[in-house]
Amino acid sequence: YRSSGAIVLDSSQATIAAERYLASTGDHGQVAVDGNTVTVTVVATQPTQILGIGGLHSLTVSATATASAFRGITGPGQ
Repeated sequence: YRSSGAIVLDSSQATIAAERYLASTGDHGQVAVDGNTVTVTVVATQPTQILGIGGLHSLTVSATATASAFRGITGPGQ
């Protein structure tokens, strides 16, 4: 940023940071960095209690979130 004025993520550092966060929460997922955007997909298997009576002993759920690096954020959606 200092030499060019452009925000550029260090993809390896961004990946390491996201993977460390996942490890600290006990979650498992995939991390992808594309330019200044980091995308994390988490997949978890949740055991069921009541549904187990009917033979459904677990549910697999997933979620994906994306974060982008910006400078000068002044409000939501910017």
